[in-house]
Amino acid sequence: MGHQIGIYLSALFARQPIAMVVASIISIQLVIIVSLLGLVGFQRVRRLFSRIRNKQREERIRRILIDYYFENVDKFQSPGTVVPLIKRKFGFWESRGFIRRILLQTSSRFSGRDHEVFSRLYRELGYLAEDLRQTKSWFWWKRLPAVIRLESLATYDAIPRLEQLIEDDHDIVALAAMRALSRLQYPNKIKNILDALSRRAPTRRDVFMSILSNLGYDNSDEILKYLFDCYDPYIASLCIRTLGDLKVERAEDYLLGLIKSSNDLVAAESIKALGRIRSQKSLQLIQFQLQHPVAEVRAEAVEAVARIMGKSGDTLLTTAMEDPDYRVRRSAYYAMKGGF
Repeated sequence: MGHQIGIYLSALFARQPIAMVVASIISIQLVIIVSLLGLVGFQRVRRLFSRIRNKQREERIRRILIDYYFENVDKFQSPGTVVPLIKRKFGFWESRGFIRRILLQTSSRFSGRDHEVFSRLYRELGYLAEDLRQTKSWFWWKRLPAVIRLESLATYDAIPRLEQLIEDDHDIVALAAMRALSRLQYPNKIKNILDALSRRAPTRRDVFMSILSNLGYDNSDEILKYLFDCYDPYIASLCIRTLGDLKVERAEDYLLGLIKSSNDLVAAESIKALGRIRSQKSLQLIQFQLQHPVAEVRAEAVEAVARIMGKSGDTLLTTAMEDPDYRVRRSAYYAMKGGF
């Protein structure tokens, strides 16, 4: 086609005025552009319909599989009898991606025996081995989804590999591996997770909070020890918030000492945490912070006073409504409305 266009243009240059040659070239370019746009549009429409069909197919497979499970629970206790059935019934290789997602989502929603059944089925169908292989990829964007799938599966079989991945070169992959381990709440691994966490820059506050929260109330002593040894104010503030969210009352005395921290973020989070655990012992010290020079600290003090004192703190809240900073006034407003 390119050769024919070349011949055509040569003929135009030889026989036609320049204006007509230019017009012809522009026309050819327009035809090519319109054709390409049409092709792109067609491909987009085709992909859209393909996604719709795939979604419908996945939903159909999900419904059949879940219904079959509840009708034949005993059969699922022996994956050896169910695996051939799934491969035969759903055209396994064509539906492989659908079945993987269905098993992951289902196992994460179930607990106890039901969770174990779908986790075992995931393993028997070869998905676990595939995920473990993918975590060894040279490319982080392949390792990351594999780690996230292992987190959803929440199986102890993945612990050895996840322990290696908390030292991954890529921060997000390492944090995802820590979060996966923290979900398992395996006591022997808590220190490993926290040690690895302390060496990572807090690139994702939400992931840090998720990891610390997943460790749970039963492991709060480890979080306290981690906080005591922590020299990074930002990471310390995340630990303090977690202790407050978990309402760890035995952290009260340590948090009292942090209210007067020279770091405003640490001071603010300590006040917030003490408010969440309703610390009567801290009330007088928190009231002093209503005069703190930093508005963020004053705002947290207002919220903490409201949590600890309830309606009896309305006089202090009324005074806070006159604060020059809008954040403090906003905290006082919501506190008086019972928003905390």
